[in-house]
Amino acid sequence: MAARVIVWAVRLGTTDLEGQKGHLQLDTDRLSFVPEKAGNDITIPLSDVRRVRRPPGSPVLVIERTDSAVAFYFVEPPPLRFRSETSRKAKGRMKSISYLRGRNRTKRAEVKRWQAMIREAAGPGVR
Repeated sequence: MAARVIVWAVRLGTTDLEGQKGHLQLDTDRLSFVPEKAGNDITIPLSDVRRVRRPPGSPVLVIERTDSAVAFYFVEPPPLRFRSETSRKAKGRMKSISYLRGRNRTKRAEVKRWQAMIREAAGPGVR
């Protein structure tokens, strides 16, 4: 099988919200992310995948596992942390959403293809 693509990985539920650029590879029994620079590899056994979802209008795949989740951005992610999270004006957040929606136009088919490949490889119990 061995399909491969360049993505940015973000571990959800942690304080590290900076995406790491690297290669995402789908093999017969696992999904692997190897960063370009020295860092933490991510290996997800397909038997551990519970859900593969694509947030509407974004070039992102979220892989939900038994104990955690990882987001794979098919474009360089915008800032995910903002200076004034308590501000009523969410300019930074809106710019990020607009950027992702704009880039989704060119990546939509590729992200959907990866979503389908991972779901098929993980088996019938994966949504």
